[in-house]
Formats: sequence, C-alpha cells, structure tokens
Amino acid sequence: MSTRASADDPPRRAMRWGLFALGTLAILAFVPLAGPIQKLVREAIGEGGLRWGMAGLVAVAAVTVVGKARRRSDLSPGRLACALLVPALAVALMVKLSIVAEAFHLVEYGLLGVLAFRALSCHLHEPAVYFAAAALTALVGTCDELVQWLTPGRYWGLRDVGLNAAGAVLAQLWIVVLRPAE
Repeated sequence: MSTRASADDPPRRAMRWGLFALGTLAILAFVPLAGPIQKLVREAIGEGGLRWGMAGLVAVAAVTVVGKARRRSDLSPGRLACALLVPALAVALMVKLSIVAEAFHLVEYGLLGVLAFRALSCHLHEPAVYFAAAALTALVGTCDELVQWLTPGRYWGLRDVGLNAAGAVLAQLWIVVLRPAE
C-alpha cells in the first residue's frame, strides 16, 4: 500500500492522528509521575535492571519487527543489516547513557516518532514525511521538557531535548529501511 492510499480513508486517518495525540498526551500526563515511577522500578529491579530491561525490550521488538519484514522478498541482505543496525545503535546509546531515565527518552520518542509517521503519511509523500515526523516528534519532546520545567521537582534539559529528537530520528531511519519498495 502506498503512503497516499490511506489519505482517502478518513476513519483510518482519524485513528492514526488519535493514536499520535494519545501518545503525546500520555507522555505529558506522566511528567509529574515519572519520578515516583522511576523510584519504584529502581527499588524493584535496580538501576542496571532498568537499563538492561529497556535495552532488552528494544532488542526484542526490533528482532520481532525485522523478522516479520524479512519474509518480504524486497528486503535485501543490506537492508536487513541496516534494519538491525538502527535499533542496535539505540540499544548501545541506551546502555551508555549515564542516567538511566535518559534511556527512556529514546524509547518513548521512538514510539511517538512511529505514530507521527503513520499520521503524517496520510498527508505527505516520501521523503518529506520522514522529516516532518521527526520534526513533529522533536517539537513534542521540546514541549515535554517545558512541561517538566513547570513541574515542581523536575527540570528542563537541553540534553533531554536532544535525546527526544534522537529517538524520533532513529525511528524514521528504521522506517525508511523497513518500508517495502514501491
């Protein structure tokens, strides 16, 4: 199915935008709860468990998605290698980050980047849709940091804005590699 085929289906378009809005609202709604949730999880499984747990989830999701995409005849060995390289980069970055909570930025904004792509692909052609999805997701990530700045006990961080954008860009790169050839 081409990226424009969905544009003629208003219910599908509305559902895609609704999922993006829901993802955005979930991220913003959890800003005041993030600290207590992180503390609870950290006490239950430890700092290392949290870091490796998130990295493991990304790895399992990547292998699952790439495994399904591999069954297509148009996924060459080079594209398959790239499809595994993008999440491997995300996992490596997650493991390397000094603050475990920062690793979560890559996951949440990677997922939001996928939802942004799905919503925008109803309206935009390639390659503009990838840039627009990354930019829209990065904008939400910047708003998230502003909400944190206004929330007692939280702070605004330029590094976090960068991690949010990195998650969005990694998601778009992964989509580019996995999309069927048209």
